[in-house]
Amino acid sequence: NTIFVIESEEIRICHLGDLGHLLNESQLEKITPVDVLMLPVGGIYTLDAVLAKKVVSQIEPAIILPMHYKVKGLKIDIAGANSFCSDMGTQTEKMTRLSLRKKDLEEKGNKIILLSIANS
Repeated sequence: NTIFVIESEEIRICHLGDLGHLLNESQLEKITPVDVLMLPVGGIYTLDAVLAKKVVSQIEPAIILPMHYKVKGLKIDIAGANSFCSDMGTQTEKMTRLSLRKKDLEEKGNKIILLSIANS
């Protein structure tokens, strides 16, 4: 698995790829701090809702972008995002586009954003 950390305009974004386990201390040192975390939550081949919640607590991002979960039309048998979102117990917002500035992140704390294709 490859983890990507992108930093632009003072915002750190971490894409965890197809992660399927908790992160060790060495990995956390290389990744953190993270403003925006993209992590799989659908299970089977990657993190499930329970492990994804634990990884979020390891990283403590301002914004969480779930990925690799069941959506309409997907034939792979993985879980939807609902279990992860309800387990997290934080505000969830559905959006088709996300635009951020560093000052926007000060207001957010473990906010979940579900990105979707417009008109889907």
